[in-house]
Amino acid sequence: MRTLVIKKGDTGEGIVAVLSRKGKEENLTGKTVRFYMSNGIEGYAQVIDPENGKVMYPIEDTFFNELGYFQGEFKVTYEDGRVLSFPGEGFIPIRIIEGVGNNG
Repeated sequence: MRTLVIKKGDTGEGIVAVLSRKGKEENLTGKTVRFYMSNGIEGYAQVIDPENGKVMYPIEDTFFNELGYFQGEFKVTYEDGRVLSFPGEGFIPIRIIEGVGNNG
């Protein structure tokens, strides 16, 4: 999986993903989605296109102030309480780097 690179202090784009398993997009209609990162950041993701499994975790300027390499994942909670992690194997590799203007 390709590493997602975010510059420290950036807020312009969220972390966008299409959640799928067994090669098919997950239908997220009526489901709750949260994002978790190995540095302790977590929160609710926005479901952008529920029928096609597209989600976005919005980022704020203070979220990614710690430089380095991290892992992330989305967790979907189904109506019956079951929870499933995406990606199903491994994690989303995330790297936070310093910006040229020392933003943040």
